[in-house]
Amino acid sequence: MAGPRICVTLHSYGGELIPRRMTREEVLKDISEIDGVEAIELIANMHFSEWPNPRIMTWKHYKKLINDLGLKVGCYSEYMDTEILAFRSATLDEQVEMIQECIARAHLMGADVLRIEQPPRSRDDFMRGGDESDWHGAGPYVLSSQVGRQTLERIVPTCEEYGVRVCFEMHAPTNPKWYLDFMKHVDKKWIGLCPDFSTWATKQPAYSGWGWGTLEDFRQCIPYSFHVHAKCLSFDEKGEEPAIPFGPLITALKEAGYPGYISAEFAGWYVVDYDCRKTTRSAVALIKKYL
Repeated sequence: MAGPRICVTLHSYGGELIPRRMTREEVLKDISEIDGVEAIELIANMHFSEWPNPRIMTWKHYKKLINDLGLKVGCYSEYMDTEILAFRSATLDEQVEMIQECIARAHLMGADVLRIEQPPRSRDDFMRGGDESDWHGAGPYVLSSQVGRQTLERIVPTCEEYGVRVCFEMHAPTNPKWYLDFMKHVDKKWIGLCPDFSTWATKQPAYSGWGWGTLEDFRQCIPYSFHVHAKCLSFDEKGEEPAIPFGPLITALKEAGYPGYISAEFAGWYVVDYDCRKTTRSAVALIKKYL
């Protein structure tokens, strides 16, 4: 079985893109020059300047550039805009339509994996969990919601039509056990997970929440995982991420024969003005060290 492959998320270059020190074209070219990287992950809401209404010609431009650079789109990501209206949240029917549109856009970019941050949920899911903004508290109710699971069944025909699998991100401070239970009730061919290494942080990172996960939880998540975010926030003098156990996590993916992409995601630029070209290469080097 093929082993893990490496891609780089454009999110790693946020410290260059947001202040416009680099263009998207320059970032893509820089990624193409990193040894061992064969694909990119892009987040449409962040990386298309015309969002939420990017022009088709813009999409074609970036797709051609990515292909010309010898890269692939290993994962297409979106954040669902469920709070567009000031007076109410998006209904479940509207969220289904949003995900269906996301699937079509992923296909347009040549990706066969779509990452969105969380499953469809109703306002009741949030209110059971406490404050509406508290994803940590609402998490168990969102993932156990029968309504949410039935809603996901409605996107499977669109997944089949476009050949795109949908995965939901497991990011600190959510508990992996919620997601493992959630996976018992969905179509695992088309619906899966995107574990983010922040969930397995062993120390309090610079800006993220604590990890809840154990290594055994991670191993149990691997068979359901379509994509993985190798989150890192800083590096010590040995090139290791001091808050996240890269060695055991990457080794677990390798031993399980995980065939998908591991996305190098350096997010330390949130708190320190790093040169993202250098830190992205450090993130890739750390993944390669354990592959």
